[in-house]
Amino acid sequence: MTRAFAIAVGLALVCGGASARAQQVTGTIPSHLAAAKAAARTRLGLGAEDVVILVLGRLSSFDKMDLGAILAMFARLARTGGQRLCFILAGEDSDNTAKRLLRAASHVELTDRLRIYTNFGSDLREDLYAASDIFLSLADHVQETFGLTILEAMAHGRPVVATACAGTRNLLADGANGLIVPADDAGALAAVLTRLAHEPAIAERLAIAARSTAERFEWRRVQPRLEAAIERWRRR
Repeated sequence: MTRAFAIAVGLALVCGGASARAQQVTGTIPSHLAAAKAAARTRLGLGAEDVVILVLGRLSSFDKMDLGAILAMFARLARTGGQRLCFILAGEDSDNTAKRLLRAASHVELTDRLRIYTNFGSDLREDLYAASDIFLSLADHVQETFGLTILEAMAHGRPVVATACAGTRNLLADGANGLIVPADDAGALAAVLTRLAHEPAIAERLAIAARSTAERFEWRRVQPRLEAAIERWRRR
């Protein structure tokens, strides 16, 4: 997504209406997103039948999320998933975290299922979202005030599984447009991901609702609210 999209997110928060609301949403995923998914998978060398779980965020051993725990959970899923699961970790890496993760992956026989992308540009970022089946956000710090990557994934029509930090609650209503899991329950997380991987109808329902939520943050919808807020401020 562009910087303008990020600005729109902030303005939507300022103007109100950002909290997630449980609501029934019907429809389908647009055909252009399906085409983008196929094209992105070709560019990335992923198979059409792969079930791709994406984690996109700053890669760091010290903050954001417990990458070691995520790796252990991936290994567990790879052993019990029963189908072709592919795990992608992606984001800025300033302290060689990726090298350490790859070494750890070799010890749990996960190397052939795991891909790590670091310090990439916007084109690859778009491909990663497009190629994925499930977006995973396991931020475990209270300073995670707004989940921009969550919103980007929702805009791409991807079902989101996330922990209940403050930013997540602005966007997700558990069971309606995404799934919220405890930060410290690997078993519950593995069960949720396994369910989404094996029950595409549930994943599609969540994805459709996620797209509907993300549309509230499009500039054409944010702009009138922003202008109205500015006008109210001028009249004070």
